[in-house]
Amino acid sequence: MKYSWQRQIILETIQEHKEHLSAQQIYGYARAECFDWDPNSHEHFYCRKCHKIINLDLPEGELNALIKNVPGLRIEGHCLTVTGVCAECASKE
Repeated sequence: MKYSWQRQIILETIQEHKEHLSAQQIYGYARAECFDWDPNSHEHFYCRKCHKIINLDLPEGELNALIKNVPGLRIEGHCLTVTGVCAECASKE
């Protein structure tokens, strides 16, 4: 089923917090578990000033070639986060 991992995170969040949670509280707790709309492996940019997270559009072949070169590991997915200052925050400096 599409996005079943997101439903699993929501269920686990509700079960973990033994209280009646509002939808906003559930979202807040689930977001802390890297709740993401895109279930495929992809990369992120995290702005250390405004805390915005942006999906990066990196050439898939280059990143996969780098990951596959790690000896002795069977890679099943990846999560890469690049940290810095986004263009909007940089323009305010």
